[in-house]
Amino acid sequence: LQPPPDGLELWPADPAWGTYSAVARFLPLGRLLANSLLLVLVAVPVTVVVTSLAGLAIALAAGRARTLLLGVSVAMLLIPASAVWVPRVIVLRWLGLADTPLTVALLALAGTTPFYVLLFALAFARLPRTLFEAAALEGMSPYAVWRRVALPLARPAVAAVAALAFVYYWSTFMDPLTLLSSPGHWPLALGLRG
Repeated sequence: LQPPPDGLELWPADPAWGTYSAVARFLPLGRLLANSLLLVLVAVPVTVVVTSLAGLAIALAAGRARTLLLGVSVAMLLIPASAVWVPRVIVLRWLGLADTPLTVALLALAGTTPFYVLLFALAFARLPRTLFEAAALEGMSPYAVWRRVALPLARPAVAAVAALAFVYYWSTFMDPLTLLSSPGHWPLALGLRG
């Protein structure tokens, strides 16, 4: 056992590379990485789609409806994450969706966090409303307006939400801890601490 270093130590004095192979005897790193990768590959695109659709709905709403939707989003943002842990577990168990490899990814169907919805709402609100009206006059469906007009013009918001969702799902600890009882379904963040 050595005393702590006097200053900032960027590289250990005597690295022991053999410990990486020893870790595999105690932790199934390959499975943990595969679970995290599957979680991110499913949850990030779903989060971007759901939150961008909700953000566009807020941006295109008029008057009191827009104010109400913004108010609901902000109110939901103020709810602590710990307040929904038990209801999530109860609902997912009731639906028979608890403890599957994609249980944590189901949270993306709810948009992960209302902050992402508000981010998209702000990005879409900055676009001229006449652009959306012109697209509708040309006969574009709401889905086509979202896919062919709104999303391409909001690429920075898409990139930001995708990056934030990636970081969230890659490092999530409490959601898998509360939703997954089988260690075979744990992502890397939980498996390393478990």
